[in-house]
Amino acid sequence: MRIAVIGGYGHHHLKNVVKAGHATVVGVAADGYDDSAKKWLKQDWSKTGPWFDDYRVMLDKVKPDVVSIGPIYGYTGEIVAESLGRGHKVVSDKPIGPDWNQFRAV
Repeated sequence: MRIAVIGGYGHHHLKNVVKAGHATVVGVAADGYDDSAKKWLKQDWSKTGPWFDDYRVMLDKVKPDVVSIGPIYGYTGEIVAESLGRGHKVVSDKPIGPDWNQFRAV
């Protein structure tokens, strides 16, 4: 399974799947509001894909099977909607739609 990681917040539940050897991280990206996800490249993921400043570019380039989404909480819905709109399966931190516009988009 090919996993892309977006954002440096939240719970990124697929970390144990990667550690067990059942998946590969093919890219890590900022959530578009800060770049704290860079820490994943240095500490929590032993073998990760390249860093992307723009998660949309990453999604187009690496074509993951699953996207693990953990952005700053107010932006979860827009990233979930963007990922689903590109046909990716999603594992998301909460809240999945922190306002009605994002909730409707998802």
